[in-house]
Amino acid sequence: MMKIKELLNGITGELTSFINERTITVRITSQKLLKILEKQHLPEVTNLDVKIINERIIISGMQKRLLLNINFRIELIPVQSVKRIIYFDILNMKPINQEWMKRRLFNKPNLLSYENKKVALNLNEIDQIKSMPIGNIKKIKVKEDKLLVSLGI
Repeated sequence: MMKIKELLNGITGELTSFINERTITVRITSQKLLKILEKQHLPEVTNLDVKIINERIIISGMQKRLLLNINFRIELIPVQSVKRIIYFDILNMKPINQEWMKRRLFNKPNLLSYENKKVALNLNEIDQIKSMPIGNIKKIKVKEDKLLVSLGI
């Protein structure tokens, strides 16, 4: 009886390990990220562009502030994920590193948020991922012109 229990525990452990290793990788291109940002209705932002260079996501554009047009460039790098939310650190922001600008760009309910000096991207708001009802982020990698997100159980 004890050997059967040990055998079942071994099989269960192997099955759990097998399931945990299986992931589906979703590729999010810089163009897809640009479309996501454009959908956020940023009326004071123009010339918006997204590039992925050297494992960094670079967002640039022009933001109107009072009577000034301010060209900006923000470099992001993914640092953490929780369930289906990716958190990014802002590595560099030019010409000015101002909280008001970050809040205006990234505080867009449901999809994007900015708090504790991190930008959060909720993948459940992206159609490509919303169609997958189960699974959380297991791995994130920025490679070439893509953000590679691996989802698994």
